[in-house]
Amino acid sequence: MPPICYLHVGGYKTGTTYLQHRLIAGRAALRANGVLVPGTKGIGEHGRAGKVIMGRPDLRGRPIPDAVWYDLRDEMLAFDGSAAVYSYEELCAATKQQARRMVDDLAPAEVRVVLTARDLVRVIPAAWQEVVQGGQQWTWEQYVDTITSRAGRAVPPGRAFWRNNDMVAVAGRWAGAVGADGVTVVTVPRSGAPADVLWERYCAAIGTDPAVVPPDVAAVNESLDIASAELLRRFNVRTADSLPAHVYDREVKWFVAKDVLAARSGTERVQLDGPRASWARAEGQRTADGLRSLGVRVEGDLGDLVGTVADGPSTPAPKAEEMLDAAIDVMAALVQRLGERAGTKPGRASAAGSRPEPQPARLAPADRARRVAGRLLRDAYDRKRR
Repeated sequence: MPPICYLHVGGYKTGTTYLQHRLIAGRAALRANGVLVPGTKGIGEHGRAGKVIMGRPDLRGRPIPDAVWYDLRDEMLAFDGSAAVYSYEELCAATKQQARRMVDDLAPAEVRVVLTARDLVRVIPAAWQEVVQGGQQWTWEQYVDTITSRAGRAVPPGRAFWRNNDMVAVAGRWAGAVGADGVTVVTVPRSGAPADVLWERYCAAIGTDPAVVPPDVAAVNESLDIASAELLRRFNVRTADSLPAHVYDREVKWFVAKDVLAARSGTERVQLDGPRASWARAEGQRTADGLRSLGVRVEGDLGDLVGTVADGPSTPAPKAEEMLDAAIDVMAALVQRLGERAGTKPGRASAAGSRPEPQPARLAPADRARRVAGRLLRDAYDRKRR
């Protein structure tokens, strides 16, 4: 008999990066304990397979071969253990037909769906940062106004947000393929709870011992402060349609945003103000009530989905001086990255005391990003002088 196949299908900004890194880092230990995390590389393998199910191309616009999904599928079905765990958060946007196709492909295995859910008070600011890191240009005010407006659900970005974050609808679509009893909602604990609480709830949902994977192997998807997020948004406005998607993803999202800017973030964060936070809490209560009525299983507490109003003022306007500091940090990191790619070591001169030999012009995308960062720096300086 094949193992029970657990499909972790999201949602967005619900600790998925933390959970996925922990799965990959603990892959060998989990396998020894009878739990397979399919693939041989990072969690990106699961993402490519999920794009096959959803009919999406890769970042270069090329179709992904069906074999990418079927290879993982076959590995799961052939595993001689108790469980196999697959994780790809974008499947929260899967249609009923796509969910059914994935479940049918895994026959004759029993398929169970895991859905991680978090309160909207925290999800909405995190989601704005994520779309900005993906190249979008909406200001924070534009984004949150669209999401909180009933009419905004029919247009971007509200339509995409609610497709991914209406947890009652997401759970309902997957319940159509596995039954309500086959869906487990894992709630993200409230602010201040130890990170291991989420891992423990997740392991309860997939039927494994949380102690199998030590706590120090997980990565966290750090948020940005308001100055860094606004700097990146303005960069997106300046470079709209000038960077190929795969270049933006590699150089801007994963290096500039998640490595450089996330590491320097200050204390001023994006957050909902009082009235909007109250609206988000009411929506959270609606979600909790809807999931309860749907009859899905729950690990955690549906009350976690209501959220709490954050202390302090609403999101402050980004300061020019802080954006300037962020731009300098980005420039310094990009120049160092360029030097490393060109085969030089840090420093102004080579070991012989002369300038490094010129390198072939093979870094145009990153060099373009460096020049744009320079323009942003000059613009910020000019505004500061006025």
